[in-house]
Amino acid sequence: MSSRRERKEKIKKRAGAIFAHKQSIETRWRGAEYHLQIFRELFNSSILEKPYQKDIFDKFVWHLGAFYWELVAIFDCTIQALSAYHELGISRSDITWHRVHEKLNELEIQSQLTEKVSSVHESDWFVEVEAIRDRITHWADVWHERLQVDGIVKGVKFGWRMDQIEFSESTLENMKELVECAQANLPDGPIEF
Repeated sequence: MSSRRERKEKIKKRAGAIFAHKQSIETRWRGAEYHLQIFRELFNSSILEKPYQKDIFDKFVWHLGAFYWELVAIFDCTIQALSAYHELGISRSDITWHRVHEKLNELEIQSQLTEKVSSVHESDWFVEVEAIRDRITHWADVWHERLQVDGIVKGVKFGWRMDQIEFSESTLENMKELVECAQANLPDGPIEF
């Protein structure tokens, strides 16, 4: 019997493309933009008035999680395309920025895009994006405030502060810079692995 990893790789190869494309990076950005718009609308119209209404809260969490998932996917798609474009020889399932960066350094490859990816990866805001994505999508946890009466927790008020909405908007703008850099520095059409 093959290992779980081997079975997963076999499925990926069967179901996945054998090339990368810069359009996938832009598609992920548009997806993030869409989810930000939806949860901004929910925040402005509903969540403040009805923070305990489950259907509104669920929609908010779904779009919030999808937004942060897409932000990280922009980065992941970019390093996939970068690896394919420079023919780094890294298996698609093994591509991480650490491996790509190491291989680029080994081959002495530098470009505006590699510098941009590196600066995004090292930025405080991207570290926070990854942490938020993990918190929401892996732990189904959204920021909350414990409601206490005489030191006894009586409930939980779920919510999202305006500064967190502003952070989300600024991260989307930061990622737009990465998308634009990828669009300018990667070839049109598929890049074969």
